[in-house]
Amino acid sequence: SLEGRWCVSLCSGWVGLSPCVALSRPGCSSSQIVELSLISPDPTQRWLRELTAMSQQLQQVHPNVLAKILKQRTLYQNEEIVVIDKPYGLPVHGGPGIKNCIADVLPILAKMLENMRAEPLHLCHRLDKETTGVMVLARSKEAAEKIRLLFKTRQVEKIYW
Repeated sequence: SLEGRWCVSLCSGWVGLSPCVALSRPGCSSSQIVELSLISPDPTQRWLRELTAMSQQLQQVHPNVLAKILKQRTLYQNEEIVVIDKPYGLPVHGGPGIKNCIADVLPILAKMLENMRAEPLHLCHRLDKETTGVMVLARSKEAAEKIRLLFKTRQVEKIYW
């Protein structure tokens, strides 16, 4: 493994990479040695950086683009509901410093979906900004109220991992 302290020496026409503790080259001064700290890539940290970058990008896109992204992430739809896979970092509701949120693009998303009247979709529950997962949207106020009641009375099983 390359993890740990390594030194690059650039002296006397010689370039080398070696552990700093083992570096002793005749004619090399300390100013000609550059120390590096090599850290093995942690897949979890890399994934978190990628998710954070995606979250920032979602805040910069036009609302029509965001609605198209949500349409592509549609998992299921019928006459009463639409189920989407909510991306990480996308808030459900707006607030200070929030340019894009799911609630604001629901009218656009409704028009993009197949067999959909131009009526906006309705939120049935919320997920935190940092949570990815299944989000249920209703095609009517009546369906939204029924689904909200199911969530409120804990008749919907939520699984987190």
